[in-house]
Amino acid sequence: MLQVVLSNKDHMEYGVVTVPFPIPEDQYDDITRMLEVLHIGSELSPDCMVESVESDWPVLRLLTGQEINLDELDYLAKRLDGISSYEKTQFQAAAERYGLSQVTDLINLTFCCDQATVIVDFSDLEQVGRIHYLIMPF
Repeated sequence: MLQVVLSNKDHMEYGVVTVPFPIPEDQYDDITRMLEVLHIGSELSPDCMVESVESDWPVLRLLTGQEINLDELDYLAKRLDGISSYEKTQFQAAAERYGLSQVTDLINLTFCCDQATVIVDFSDLEQVGRIHYLIMPF
């Protein structure tokens, strides 16, 4: 779960809205109404300025200062919500390695980050080798 503070880049005087991602289904309509007041939240264009991101995903903080599409960020959050702790490490490492900071690139990464081997503990290299062997496509 992450909390993102969104605003309208062209009208900062409208204020901000803090949105939880993934957006709970029962709150989606209320959140989109709040964003409509700010004249943002279009289904088609990236018009939501990210003021800040509160998350245990450090790579997502790179979204700060970018205009994003609400539904794309919601989809990314849903994809990230269902991954294991090792896959989280793989995702973070691959995003850092390839310098990814756009929502669409991060979405695409969720489909292939499991192909990266990340060594977090060098004390058992035999286990590291097994993990690497099991995830490498041949």
